[in-house]
Amino acid sequence: MLPGKKLTVADYLNMARRRVWLILVPPVLTLFGALVYSSTVPNVYQSDMLIAIDPQRVPDAFVRSTVTLATEQRMDAISVKVLSRTNLLSMIEELGLYDEMRARLPIEDVVTHMRANIDVQLERGRPNPRGPETYSAFHVRFTYTDPNIAAQVTQQLGSL
Repeated sequence: MLPGKKLTVADYLNMARRRVWLILVPPVLTLFGALVYSSTVPNVYQSDMLIAIDPQRVPDAFVRSTVTLATEQRMDAISVKVLSRTNLLSMIEELGLYDEMRARLPIEDVVTHMRANIDVQLERGRPNPRGPETYSAFHVRFTYTDPNIAAQVTQQLGSL
């Protein structure tokens, strides 16, 4: 390139034509690699159930509330019960979950893996102008490679 020479559009087009392989090959190779990788990764489905928390509707003056724990504490207690080894192990055996994993790993590792695929999360309600924000529902989610089994497990977890 000569000093002081102004480049025109034609000059830029000539440069691009000479190096077309540098412009086209990297995106094509990246796309090809992404397609190969995505074809080897198994499909994973997530089933979600929303369970509403209904507050007590009868005033305390008529019927005294038997619930003394906050919603967060009750949810922790429910989560511990639902995610117990006994409940998860019975679901694993009943639905035939993680067959490959059960063949090569101890059952404790399989239960731990299932526990990692379950998510119980509180859903915040609308802001309350009269007091603190309360929880109005919670989500139970399960992730698995078969969508039908994911839905069945989520239904069983929600019923617990």
